[in-house]
Amino acid sequence: MAVVEKKAEANYLPPPPQGEIEESLEYERVELLNEVRKRDNSQIISEKMINQKFRRITNLALETTFLAKLDQYSSKIMSLLSSRWGAAKLNIQHLQNMVVEV
Repeated sequence: MAVVEKKAEANYLPPPPQGEIEESLEYERVELLNEVRKRDNSQIISEKMINQKFRRITNLALETTFLAKLDQYSSKIMSLLSSRWGAAKLNIQHLQNMVVEV
């Protein structure tokens, strides 16, 4: 008796990211297609694709999430790097002085 494996397909379409609607997503898709047709724009295309892929997976905006976390952890990063010796310590002290002045 032969064993027959059955494969199932799932056609699941997740809801659009928070703050997005079908029209805005379609606009982004068309804009990305227009950018692909231009020359010397690989940086713009990769930025758009990374941002959109991150948003699709996490429902969060990449840039704002990154900058918020950077603000949250910047003091810890600065103290960790300032505990080092040599040129790294001098560079961090210089940056800290610039931040204090502003």
